[in-house]
Amino acid sequence: MRIGVCMIADWNDCPYPDEAMTYWKKHFLYFDLHWQPKFFPYVHRQPSLKQNFAFKMRHCLFVGCFLVGGDVIDEWEWDLRLRRSIGFVRFQLRANLSQINTVVVFGHTALRDNVDPFFDMLVWVARIYSNISFLYIHGDMHKWKSDFPWDVPNLGRVQLDKGALAPPVLITVKPEGRWPFKFDRRL
Repeated sequence: MRIGVCMIADWNDCPYPDEAMTYWKKHFLYFDLHWQPKFFPYVHRQPSLKQNFAFKMRHCLFVGCFLVGGDVIDEWEWDLRLRRSIGFVRFQLRANLSQINTVVVFGHTALRDNVDPFFDMLVWVARIYSNISFLYIHGDMHKWKSDFPWDVPNLGRVQLDKGALAPPVLITVKPEGRWPFKFDRRL
């Protein structure tokens, strides 16, 4: 299965963050509606945070979360967004549990102190569902890295290269295996 994903810079690091978020919502929020439904699965959105989305293809659940790095503009909103995002991951996991064995979570932020609450809960979820392989993919830091930064063998991370400096990466999700994700960076 092949999925194209666009990772862009954090809106809160732009000189005019409100304008950046307006543009993001206008051009990317419902990007999936540009594809024919017969070729792409139904996309679920979190009612309280429309930037969070999820879809299932075959045995894999894909969850996009509104996770950014950079400066915290409003601490209350930031914490609420992190709680809503991990809550959405957990909800989608429970809703699809009998049909999946892999989960891919998309975000933009690298591991930073100001997003620890999200990742602490993701680690907890991965420990509970130890029979499911989890992969977190982000575009922050702009230098390739594939590793297991948490003390959980079924939760890995991929940090993507900066788009203009490297070709796209093809990620294959195998239906089974100890670590079902394969990365091809030589497209």
